[in-house]
Amino acid sequence: MRVSSSSTNSTNSTTRSPSPSPFSSALLQQLSRSNTFATLIQSLSNNSSSRSDGLDELLNARILQHAATTSRPNSRAGSLSLHRRSSVRDHRAMKRKWRSTHGTTGEFALGFDIVHCDGGNFSSTYDVENILKNDNNVYCSKKSSNVNILLGFSDPILGAMESAFVLSKIIIKAPTHGFTAPCKEGLIFVSHEPMSLEATSKYDDFTEADYQALLESNENGSIDDSWPAAYFRLDTITNMTTQVLQPNRSGKFILVKLLRAEGDADNIDLQYLGLIGFTGPRSFDAGSLR
Repeated sequence: MRVSSSSTNSTNSTTRSPSPSPFSSALLQQLSRSNTFATLIQSLSNNSSSRSDGLDELLNARILQHAATTSRPNSRAGSLSLHRRSSVRDHRAMKRKWRSTHGTTGEFALGFDIVHCDGGNFSSTYDVENILKNDNNVYCSKKSSNVNILLGFSDPILGAMESAFVLSKIIIKAPTHGFTAPCKEGLIFVSHEPMSLEATSKYDDFTEADYQALLESNENGSIDDSWPAAYFRLDTITNMTTQVLQPNRSGKFILVKLLRAEGDADNIDLQYLGLIGFTGPRSFDAGSLR
């Protein structure tokens, strides 16, 4: 929009050149749809006395005032409140989606990150991260016994929504061919704090007989994070085992101690570690106060 003014008398005539509008056509079109702005323009058109040399400046100021008024949010608090409500809705929707997939108390594969591993690896091809994926990739350690792998609960969907888990079942696979040192035996620990490797060194080179003797020595049945949650031994034909934990164990971290490989090997090969359980409230077979 452009407004110009002219003044003429009998002795001389002066014409003022129109100045370009500093506003985009899109803004002017938007403003023209406003009843308030239309009323302003109509009043300026009907009142010839308002046509002065300062009309452009007046009109431009009114346009800026009107644009700022119509585009400004009602209040900062209201905007933040809307953001919080939106975040809560997204949080609840994600939780409903997860529960609809796995059920409110159904078991599912828990998500973990590798926190620490003291077993080394032959190359990046045989990295310890391979055990978290149920495929044909394999972890090959450099140590021949007592390889400690510490995992922290970190589910990509639940995230911070659930800070702890309950472990109810483990699935362990070693390669069936192409590798010389498939894992044979090991221990599983479940804890609420990261376990130090020194604290579990007393379980190095444990055998199944040692584990049974440990269970029998626990006359009152109390358990804590320092006790192994399970002892596993892989089948010699399938190189695989599935164990149900009785009782289930709750925690935030899991320590896997790979005790030894099959035969006289220089390392330990592990293909997959499946950790099954659930999150949220549920009853337990047994437990102790911490």
